[in-house]
Amino acid sequence: MSPPATTSVCELQHLPLPVTVSRAAGNDPAPSDEESQPIEAQLLPPQDGGTAAWRLLLSAFIFEALLWGFPLSFGVFQNYYTQLPQFKDDSYVSVIGTVASGLTYMAAPIIIPLVKRFARWRRRMVWIGCTSRLAQGWKQE
Repeated sequence: MSPPATTSVCELQHLPLPVTVSRAAGNDPAPSDEESQPIEAQLLPPQDGGTAAWRLLLSAFIFEALLWGFPLSFGVFQNYYTQLPQFKDDSYVSVIGTVASGLTYMAAPIIIPLVKRFARWRRRMVWIGCTSRLAQGWKQE
């Protein structure tokens, strides 16, 4: 007979209720019924639209395009490669995109501990990775 299962209870954190704001009747000459009703407003932090936000957006776009752009769009190039004489009868051309995605996933357990270990070099790692990935597009044989 197995021992009884134990469960732990975790309470959810309560979010603050919306703030009710009523309009001052003394400022309006004749408030209508809609204006005399209280309105609900949520207090949110102001939207960030500075240069730091735009730099983050651009960096995220470049990162995602380089990371997922080639592996997920390889089907576009597959037709071209199957037309070339050296790859015409090769059945492994269709595997290239899948392997590229798989290598990205398999590299994560190796790369993440290195990035955590050498955190002060993180910015340089990103620049070197992006530059080397872009340079692969201009590689000449």
